[in-house]
Amino acid sequence: MSDSIKKILYIGEPDDYVNGLQEEIKLYLKGCNIVCQTNVSFHDGYDSIEKHSPLIVLLSYAAQDLLTRKFLIMIRKVFGNITFAVLADNKKAVTKVEGTSSLGDYLYWIKKPDHEEIIEYLSKKLTLPSNKPINSQTAYYTDQFDLYQCMHVSCMNRTHAQIETNYYFENDTVIPIKFPYHEMLFYSDRHKISKRSTSSIGSHFKYSYSLEYILHTKKMNSSERIKLIKDYRYEIGTKKVNENVYLAVIEATKEKKFSVLPEKKTGGPVVMSDELKSIAEIEILSRALYFNWLLEQNQDGLIQKDTITVYDRQKHLLKEGIKKIENESTTVIHRKEIVDHEKNMQSDMPSIIVVYEDEFNTLERVKKMISAVTLLKDHFPFIVLFNYTGKLSPDDLRHKLEYHFVLSTPSKPDPNLIIKMLQFHRNKLRDKEFKKGQKRMEALRTADPSFHRFEDNLLFDYKVFKNIDDPSSWIIHSSSAEVIWISETEIMFRTNSVLEVGDIFRITKPFDLQIEVLKKESDDKEFSTGKYTAYMHFVYETDRIAIKGFVKELSTLNDQNVYMDGESTQKLKDKYFPFNEVYNL
Repeated sequence: MSDSIKKILYIGEPDDYVNGLQEEIKLYLKGCNIVCQTNVSFHDGYDSIEKHSPLIVLLSYAAQDLLTRKFLIMIRKVFGNITFAVLADNKKAVTKVEGTSSLGDYLYWIKKPDHEEIIEYLSKKLTLPSNKPINSQTAYYTDQFDLYQCMHVSCMNRTHAQIETNYYFENDTVIPIKFPYHEMLFYSDRHKISKRSTSSIGSHFKYSYSLEYILHTKKMNSSERIKLIKDYRYEIGTKKVNENVYLAVIEATKEKKFSVLPEKKTGGPVVMSDELKSIAEIEILSRALYFNWLLEQNQDGLIQKDTITVYDRQKHLLKEGIKKIENESTTVIHRKEIVDHEKNMQSDMPSIIVVYEDEFNTLERVKKMISAVTLLKDHFPFIVLFNYTGKLSPDDLRHKLEYHFVLSTPSKPDPNLIIKMLQFHRNKLRDKEFKKGQKRMEALRTADPSFHRFEDNLLFDYKVFKNIDDPSSWIIHSSSAEVIWISETEIMFRTNSVLEVGDIFRITKPFDLQIEVLKKESDDKEFSTGKYTAYMHFVYETDRIAIKGFVKELSTLNDQNVYMDGESTQKLKDKYFPFNEVYNL
């Protein structure tokens, strides 16, 4: 088969819908082939993607559950930005988990009796001519709508959170978001983000940011402030916040919040008003409650999420052991061969590098990889060489590789050994952070003896980590857009947000559905916005019929040069979209 053939991989047990799709692709899409993989596992899925190099992977709904998002993340890091689409029997099976269709990782297709739309989509997505005639009209009108996509809160500490997202923001931007944890404490809908990065992202998203907590920017009257202070004090009583925590937060903030402030005009002292004092007390109490939550959640003192990068042409850990290693705070990225050293090290930022030595993954290649590792700032991963048959002693091996953190063994990759190495690595980081906190506490005690009443671990940088599969870590974020035209299956719109081809969003107009950006048009200089064409997915048959009727009638009015003001357009929308059932965001 020619390499120019564009391939689709289906993972799961084929059913009548998939069998029919295979036949229609053969019949109508020249230059395209679909391959089925019935065994659902990390190893078999990886092998099939490696063998066939598909541009699109279709999954049965059951296969999506078995493979998990960890599989998708690893595949995209290793093989590039492959589109994953889930074939679902109905919409409510997907939306039973709030926010699922807003994550922007999977496309969802609802199975239908015919394959007309999916053939049209594959033709446009793969830029292939289709022999299947499709009669589709286009209607021009203006309407405002929102693009929804989740952000993922991957890590939290006492001052900020780490978020991952496909949204591009300028550094030091204050954005309106609803933080998903402790809404009572974060009595604010705006937080500042900075430190944009594309490295060490443990999800399918493109960017990570540091999100700085901004507390209580909403205006409150006196009675609201008093009630909030009482509520917080009650919470502290019921949760038994460690007195040291509460006192430490007060000590750390009261100098700034309650000190006598210089008066701007005269330079003389001005005592802080009661209103400002109450706001300061609210912040002190909220930070004490939040710090206590961090202490409760992170009893093991975990410092960071860890990535394990594996180079093994025989894929031992994919066959056995990967699920034993992976958990909420650990991701495994399996690569076959040591190539693209700098790119892969920068992307993965691994804590441990596992190498199965063979005729390709040689010591010389390991040494070149280490040269890329040394370019990473303050990052020194452990390297474990399996199947090592050389004669060098451990010290001589380190000398040859010019790297200290190397362990070798003649055995095949052992998940238990890797877990032990990971725990050793984490203990070192935890001890290092504890000593840093201890030094800071000693400096405070020297400056102020009252700090002797605080525990040594009080200034430890406690963190809480969340997995991308945990819905509680999702933040729904929206950006505004404006319709230019709509067809039965596509929509063109303009937006100020920076989007890329392949981005997936959820919209709720005209119905609750997904759109995938297929094309970036030329920038709209008149409106200083970008223009994009997107395909509409995840659409019920009854909704599709309504869209078709709306487009047909509006297109006829366009052809007749009938002017449609806002009221006329709304009446037409009400006619075809009267119910617009919206599932939970």
